[in-house]
Amino acid sequence: MNQIVLNIIIAFLWVLFQDEDHFKFSTFFSGYLIGLIVIY
Repeated sequence: MNQIVLNIIIAFLWVLFQDEDHFKFSTFFSGYLIGLIVIY
């Protein structure tokens, strides 16, 4: 369960790092995938 929470946090940080004016689900999803890659 902690891995899912960590992935979501990484995804949110990724969205913030992209400096988007508005929240994009595609950016969030790519950040989530990066979180999966980083963890495993």
